[in-house]
Amino acid sequence: MTMFVFAVLYGIAAALAFRWLTDSAKIRAIVNRMVARVMEFALFADQPRVIFRAQAGLMKANFDLLRHIALPTLVLAIPLMTVYPMMKRHYSAVEGNVLTLPLGSSLPAGVVAETPPVHVMRTREVSWRVKNPPHDSAVPHWQLWFGVTATAAAVCAGFVRTGSVRR
Repeated sequence: MTMFVFAVLYGIAAALAFRWLTDSAKIRAIVNRMVARVMEFALFADQPRVIFRAQAGLMKANFDLLRHIALPTLVLAIPLMTVYPMMKRHYSAVEGNVLTLPLGSSLPAGVVAETPPVHVMRTREVSWRVKNPPHDSAVPHWQLWFGVTATAAAVCAGFVRTGSVRR
């Protein structure tokens, strides 16, 4: 329910910010120019010079639109940056990671399992839900940078074992 209330309040704030901080007539004109440029693609498909000119005009119109909405977007980002960490802590259900290793492997030293191992015979893997080590611990921990699932080396207390870490 709190997420719904926050979404409604933020939507009202966004509408007011865009109403007060932008010129709606200029934005309408830019959007109309963008639509006209896209229509040129279909109308003049057999004339490459006109198509390239239309693409350049569309890019210019996109940058004009971004320039006109930059101020309200930045103004709206400030309250979102202050509220986001609190909401993430409140709504984030995942505390640990899933560590998957080849069948017959055991947890590396220093890794604390939250659940018993799950054996998948078809893929010959075993998985544990593991706790994230505290930031001040001496146990090195893994990081995920690109996407939800990543292959990583589980480096724990000096013991290296290749596996898959899923969040």
